[in-house]
Order: sequence, then C-alpha cells, then structure tokens
Amino acid sequence: MVEMIYKNRKNKGQVRIILELFLFALGIMIALFASHFFSNFSEWVNIESLRDQFEATGNLVANGIVKVHNINANASLRLDILSTVNEKSYIIDIAGDKLLLYYLYDPTKRWVQGTFYISANKNINGSVSSGLGEMIIKSYDSTIELTRG
Repeated sequence: MVEMIYKNRKNKGQVRIILELFLFALGIMIALFASHFFSNFSEWVNIESLRDQFEATGNLVANGIVKVHNINANASLRLDILSTVNEKSYIIDIAGDKLLLYYLYDPTKRWVQGTFYISANKNINGSVSSGLGEMIIKSYDSTIELTRG
C-alpha cells in the first residue's frame, strides 16, 4: 500500500509538468494567432488606404481635367496633390481616356480611372511624379497636358 501511494505521488508530478507544458503550448499558439491576425489586419488597412488615396488623387486630377476642358480656351490649373501615398512616391500618367496612378518603384500597385471620354475631341497626355506635391494641367488648342508644378 505504501508503494501505491508513492507511485501516485510520482505520477502527480508528471501530470502537473505535462499540464504546464500544454498550457505553455496553448499560450504560444494564442500569441502566434494574434500576431498573424494583426499582421494580416495591418496589411489589409494598408491596401485599403492605398486604394482610397489613389482614388482621391485620381478624382482630383480627373476633376481638374474636366474644369480645364470646360473653359474651352488656353488655360492652366495648378493642383496640390499628395506628395506620397503610404509613404511612397507615385506617378500620375494619362494617355487618352485612362488615368493611371502607380507607385514609382512598384508599378503593380496601381489605380486606373477613366476621364469621362473627353479624349474624343482633345488629346490628353502627360506624366507627373508626386515628388513636388503639385502639378499643372494645361489646355491649349486641342491638347490637355499634365506637367510638373
């Protein structure tokens, strides 16, 4: 009988160590899950921020083109644009009826937007880097051009 009590005490210590190891493993799993969740959430927020900022800048430029087009004369319009999007420089490029915004060093991150089919009677072209934080939209004869500010 004494031997049985001794064996039970010995097993209780082993069970306690195993339970503590399981508890430690559970804590590690919860920490890894939380880290993975928040890194994915952060990436999602960056993607949505990029899309929103590109969309806002694209709308600003498209509205400027429409304003210059409606003047029907030689005109220029100076626009203040974001100098960076998500702390990276970007390029505004336009050809015909497509306005394209993309990162300077990663063209896979981009935004494409139409320009209300103005190009049917105007030649719209130009490319501007966001470095200065401003740009000029010039209209003369049958051409609308984007230039640096």
